[in-house]
Order: sequence, then C-alpha cells, then structure tokens
Amino acid sequence: MLVGALVAAPAPPAPAAEGRLGQFDGHGDVGSPRIPGSATYNAVSQEYALGAAGVNVWAKRDEFHFLWKRMKGDFILQARVELVGKGVDPHRKLGWMVRSGLEADAPYADAAVHGDGLTSLQYRRAAGAITEEVRSEAKGADVVQLERKGHTYTFSAARFGDPLTAVQLSDLGLGDDVLVGLFLCSHNPEVLERAVFRDVRIIRPAREGFVPYRDYIGSHASSSTARPSPSRRPTGRATAAPSSTTRAATGRSAAGSVASTSPRGSRPSSTPAPRRATTTTTSCRSTAR
Repeated sequence: MLVGALVAAPAPPAPAAEGRLGQFDGHGDVGSPRIPGSATYNAVSQEYALGAAGVNVWAKRDEFHFLWKRMKGDFILQARVELVGKGVDPHRKLGWMVRSGLEADAPYADAAVHGDGLTSLQYRRAAGAITEEVRSEAKGADVVQLERKGHTYTFSAARFGDPLTAVQLSDLGLGDDVLVGLFLCSHNPEVLERAVFRDVRIIRPAREGFVPYRDYIGSHASSSTARPSPSRRPTGRATAAPSSTTRAATGRSAAGSVASTSPRGSRPSSTPAPRRATTTTTSCRSTAR
C-alpha cells in the first residue's frame, strides 16, 4: 500500500526589490499590478517621483508601487506630497506606509491622501484581514507626517502653511522590523498615475528621558545630524524651514529628534513647539477607498 505524503504549498514569493534610491533601500511593485510602476530620485532637487498603477490599497490585498527602507523601533516620517495632474480615478492615493512585508496581503499602516481630498490613517491588523481606517478632518493635505511610538501610530496632515490635524491609532502591532516608505496607487488597473514627494525626512526621535547636552546621542544619519531640542513633538503648523536647496516639510523636524536620514539636515529651533490641533476619531470600516 502506498502512503502519500502531504506537502504544504509554498507561499507566493515577495516581489524582487530594485536597487537603492536616495535614502531608501529598494523599490518595486507590490501585488503584481497590470502596469509596472517606477521610482526615480533627483539628487539636485532632492525629489522622488513615483509612477504606479494598481487596483487599490484596501480590503484584503493591495496593488501599488512602494519605495521602502527597512527600519526598527520608533521613527517620524515627513514629506510634502503631490499627485501629478487631474488624474483618472478620484480615489488614487499616495503617502507614507509602514508595512510588515512585501506580500500583497501584509499588515500595514499608511498615511494616505486621496485624489478627492480624503485624508486618512488606514491599516490592516493581520495578513489577509480587511483594511480599516481612521479619517482625518484635514482635506486635500499636501504635508503629511506619520509617527510610530511603540504600537501607536499618529498621522498629522495639513495644507502647507495651515495647522496640522492629527489622528491616532494606539494598538497596532506590525513588529519591530518593518518596511517604511513612500507609496502610490492609481486605483485603476488600466491607468498609470504619477506623484512627486518633496522634503522627505526620516527622523529617529530621542529616547524617553533623554537630556540634551548630557546624554550620548550617537548618530543615525546617513549624511547629516540634527541638534536635539527641548520638546519631542513637531510644530503645530505646516511651515517651511530654510535650507540651501529645499525647505522642510513641516517647518522643523520633530522636536527632540537626534538625526535625520535626509540628504541635508537643518537645526531645529530651541523654542518649545506649540501643541498641534488634533482630532478625536474612532476607527471604522468604510466603503472601498
């Protein structure tokens, strides 16, 4: 009598990553969009340009282009974002994403701005789970910031020059080792959309209890460091900070940060940052976005 052995089907391979780009480790399509995406970096203007198709970043699986960097621990992500042109689908979206892996159904959190102005913190708690979201009162934001502290994710957004509005999710476990980066999805498998990301900052905040000028801070920067300032929170208004070629996304790096992986650093002001406006919302499952 022959006894058959059960062999588990192998998991689908994650998409191969293309080479390093700017301050990111790699980029590529997630979820096998019908039209391949792309990413480029302009070292002079320090801008990232993405092209992407994809059905959506929603529900149980995603299709989009992802420019990512592997990170651990806490961090603060900042950028000014722009969808190029009128676009085809009003639900095209872009922003920052923190993801546990490159699989199409991987858990994630993103700070998303849609073509119709919807701004929300979207997340998937487990592989293959339904996406949920926390909506922001900000509409048509072009300055976005996503902060991770432990299992808490805070998304702050505004039109450039306006006060930041924040929403928060406090219990999302994506693991310590994650992929962090910029994403774009056209929300239409037959359309390639384009986006530009400026003033991109990846910031390592100082640890809790850090005392400036007394404690050793080390360095997390690839090409620059920033002097720590008294407070750990960012300014409450989306304003620019001077730089020789670019302007900062939200005025100052998150106060209390020890370093930025941006190509050029700027010194935060020593003036304590005002409290930013926040929105209290509850998470919900909504119609497909």
